[in-house]
Amino acid sequence: MIVTILHVSDCPNVQRIADALATLHEEVKFTVTTVEIGVSADPALLASMSGSPTVLIDGIDPFKGSTPLGTFACNLRLPTTAELRTQLLRGAATTQSPDEERPSIYREDSRDADP
Repeated sequence: MIVTILHVSDCPNVQRIADALATLHEEVKFTVTTVEIGVSADPALLASMSGSPTVLIDGIDPFKGSTPLGTFACNLRLPTTAELRTQLLRGAATTQSPDEERPSIYREDSRDADP
């Protein structure tokens, strides 16, 4: 399972999400990728963003709220550790096999969620 954190430069909440994910890594195995989004970002990648940071689990934003997609605004409604756990466990139950193709947003600079 791949967790992607989309964010704008200097987003103050990226570390909070990364720390919460690190605490969950013993329960659920996943890889974390962080992607900084700028104004010249790939339109498909930008379209996935619903504020900074946006957390995608296997390319899906399970925490989408009322913030329009493609938004550079600060995400004021961050998922709690409990909400992240719920969605990660749900994702782990339905994870694609490694042979299935992943959405193109995944980059090679992935890192493990361990701190």
